[in-house]
Amino acid sequence: MINRMQKWIYIIILLTGYSIKSYTQETINLNIPVEQNWMFDNEHPVRFMLELTSAQSAFSDMIRMDIATDFGNAVSSTFITYSFGTDSIAPGGGFRGRASVTLTNLTPGFYQACFIAGTDTLKQFFFGYEAEQILSKPDGSNAQY
Repeated sequence: MINRMQKWIYIIILLTGYSIKSYTQETINLNIPVEQNWMFDNEHPVRFMLELTSAQSAFSDMIRMDIATDFGNAVSSTFITYSFGTDSIAPGGGFRGRASVTLTNLTPGFYQACFIAGTDTLKQFFFGYEAEQILSKPDGSNAQY
């Protein structure tokens, strides 16, 4: 049974027109074209071009981009704003939005990028930055060669 407080909350939500956004992979589709085979360096900075499509138009929001090392250590978290205009019709129907993000201050290594809308992971992949410059510690074995 709904108590009196819950009933008032529901009435306030209905009267104010408040809507709770529900993000799903069916609502927003994200495509990130592969550039440089996901291997970047000083001459080719880490830049991701986001291509979003949606059946809905005339709204804008943000996607969170989390960057972590290949061992799972958090590096950064950034919000990327996108919008769907009524004049941004995508080929094949729906609406499209575009955004781009460039990463700086990375050290040589491999990283994981994760793009999240609400609680849904839209896209996740690994990329490398200056892989030829990675320095690794000697292994701990006592093998004789």
